[in-house]
Amino acid sequence: MNNSFVFRDQSVINDITEWAMKERNKKTNWFLFDKVLYDLCLKYPKHNNIHEIVTKVALIGRAYSASVERRRNADVTKERDFYYGYVAPVILNSELDMRIYELRGYKTPTEDNLCKILSVHFYLQKLLKECTDMEKRSFSSKYLHFHCPNLFYIFDSYSEKEINKIVKSKYKWVCPSDSDYSYAKYCEKSFFVQQRIAPDEMNFPRIIDSFLQANYRA
Repeated sequence: MNNSFVFRDQSVINDITEWAMKERNKKTNWFLFDKVLYDLCLKYPKHNNIHEIVTKVALIGRAYSASVERRRNADVTKERDFYYGYVAPVILNSELDMRIYELRGYKTPTEDNLCKILSVHFYLQKLLKECTDMEKRSFSSKYLHFHCPNLFYIFDSYSEKEINKIVKSKYKWVCPSDSDYSYAKYCEKSFFVQQRIAPDEMNFPRIIDSFLQANYRA
């Protein structure tokens, strides 16, 4: 897995290393915004209470422009409360807590656990597709990141575009089983970067996301 990629330009290693040193303990303008969401998921980590599920799904989705209420079947569900009538029951009756619990012992992504991380993301993505008829890969990555900040890389189309400028495949890439193609490839590239810059950095998913987003806006 880790030998599948290469940096397009080796100088980016220094750029990301310097960024990581700067960002590791820095309180950005939005640190409290994120802290509220991290604290929310820390205080209510499980999915056995419908009100807690709705609160977490709605706040994280709307805060990060990845709301699950954006869906193809909106006309079908407009007469019912979408969160309480569709999303929360699906998650409430799922195996999501068990799957997240199995990851709790890990501090960072590794060669051994990355496929498990991808599988949990794919599981949530499939649950949400039942409600929305859409691939909610970005929301799923963000939602799981706030529950397990050190394990789930944050995905959106901007970050995907930027990491493709930094890392390329050495040969034809094969998607791991039980995972979403786009998220899996993005995570494997992010993992490749982490292994060469800060393999034991528990804040790296947030660091690489902020680096990619800053490059996109530059």
